[in-house]
Amino acid sequence: MQHQDQDQDRMDQLATQVRRLRWMNYGMAVVIAAGVMLAAGALQQASPLVKAKRIEIVADDGKTVLTLGSDFAGGLVELFNASGGKVAVLESSSPFAGRGMLATYDGRGQALVTLAATRDGEGVLSTYNNGKELLRLGALLGSGVLTAFNDRGNKHVELAAGIFGGSVHCYNDKGRALVTLGADIRDNGWLSTYNGKGQQTSTLP
Repeated sequence: MQHQDQDQDRMDQLATQVRRLRWMNYGMAVVIAAGVMLAAGALQQASPLVKAKRIEIVADDGKTVLTLGSDFAGGLVELFNASGGKVAVLESSSPFAGRGMLATYDGRGQALVTLAATRDGEGVLSTYNNGKELLRLGALLGSGVLTAFNDRGNKHVELAAGIFGGSVHCYNDKGRALVTLGADIRDNGWLSTYNGKGQQTSTLP
């Protein structure tokens, strides 16, 4: 029951972080659009093309609030708060070996939400606490997967959709499966349990 309450709390955190990510996207789009418009207005009487390795937009106090640059994978956009802490990043690389990622931060360097692409072009949304991933919502081989992790990075619960139907996997604190249930090729349900060593102890039917 305690794990269920924790998983519900994490689902609530995911919803909150998604709403925050949406507003951060709006804010980043407005800032970038404003920067582009200002640059375009200033260059109306000059060259129509500007090339630079890095562009910084600063506030009245001189602190950087937006940077446009590049890294080893391609383009990079970084957004900072008034204190100079990083709050959002748009980049060409991805932690899942894909291309493209949008991330929000708490201003102290810790990731809060990431939206990324995998090597196979599938989307993955992850939420974090103190730099550790707690929830991951994404696609795997064309099917949806929702995974909840404990504070040590081990899986606790995984909900997945497969070619035969849905499945649920429950794990202990060490990341070892304890209970799995789902549907088989004959449209029947099945249930398996395991001990702490990963050995199967029972199965139904």
